[in-house]
Amino acid sequence: MNSDHCHRSHVKYSLAVILLITVPLILSVTLSAVFLSALLLRELDGQADDFGQTTAELLAVSSEEYLIAGDLLSLNVLLSELVTKGHFSHASIYSADSHLLAEAGNSTWGEDREYTAEIHYQESIAGHLRITLAHTEQSSAWTITIIIVSNLLLIAIVALLVHRSGDQILTFLNRLQSQDNGTHVGDMAQHHSGAQSPTEHDATACRFSVLVIRLKPVRVALQLKHVMNQAISLYNGDIIHQTDDEVVVVYTADTDHCFQAICTDLVIQSLADDHFPGLELGAGIHCGGDLDDQDAIKKHAIYLASLGYGNLLTSESVYFSGDVQKRVKISEFHSSLAPDSKVFAIESLQDDYQTLINRQAVQLNQSR
Repeated sequence: MNSDHCHRSHVKYSLAVILLITVPLILSVTLSAVFLSALLLRELDGQADDFGQTTAELLAVSSEEYLIAGDLLSLNVLLSELVTKGHFSHASIYSADSHLLAEAGNSTWGEDREYTAEIHYQESIAGHLRITLAHTEQSSAWTITIIIVSNLLLIAIVALLVHRSGDQILTFLNRLQSQDNGTHVGDMAQHHSGAQSPTEHDATACRFSVLVIRLKPVRVALQLKHVMNQAISLYNGDIIHQTDDEVVVVYTADTDHCFQAICTDLVIQSLADDHFPGLELGAGIHCGGDLDDQDAIKKHAIYLASLGYGNLLTSESVYFSGDVQKRVKISEFHSSLAPDSKVFAIESLQDDYQTLINRQAVQLNQSR
């Protein structure tokens, strides 16, 4: 009995010594982490400001020629290329009297930084440029800080519990040690075996999309060809095959390839509806995960486009890709030509995005 009491006293004394060493160390590491994170945030803020302002000034110089010439399409392409790179979430160009001329990306009202620059022509101000820097670097730094501090606080809480409940923990460990190891291992194996189950939906992530557009009659399609190619370029599409009545385009953007393909067709469809009433379009979009399978993806997109003119049809992989369902009005498409496959029809974008599509269609028509 005395031996057991001495043993427990020794354990508590050892824990107290450990706490006296670790608690000051934990506090020191916590303060150091907070201090270093603050320095990191300040450094990132300075670099972000320098990068944003320098980019705004360079972009203002690059857009001067297009603004003076009234080339709004080129201005939109220039801003789209900037936003696509991921560093900036929104970019816009205004005239000298503050009228919006070109825009790309989604404007937000959060904590993102905005940078402006004047577009000069000779001695006068021809316009204004505004770009919004994506607020990722600072968010990442804060996330690292929170993780470090949370882990250190967790260690401190565990150490405090061990100090206050040393006897109960020691008793529990002794009971575990006295159990049959074979039975314990068997129970654990059974538990893990029951916890594992096959994944029901094991789909390969889409990394590129193929858009196929079919047009008729050919004589009207030829009139649309130039402006259609401009729309494809506007959304960073690469034409891999084109005839008088068909075009095949591949999109390889990191995350938005499906959305870019959809926007391309909707802009072209808007142009056709407003200015080429005799033109009929049939379009199909399919996406895949391996560029080596591009031929198979292209064939399926051609098949979707052939199901009927007047529709933009997509495969199930596009339907479940990214946030397509949040940004697009899409529904299941039923046809006797595709009784066994799931096909979806896109009517338009959601209202906020569709406004931009209509505006870009007008600008493309003005550039013809």
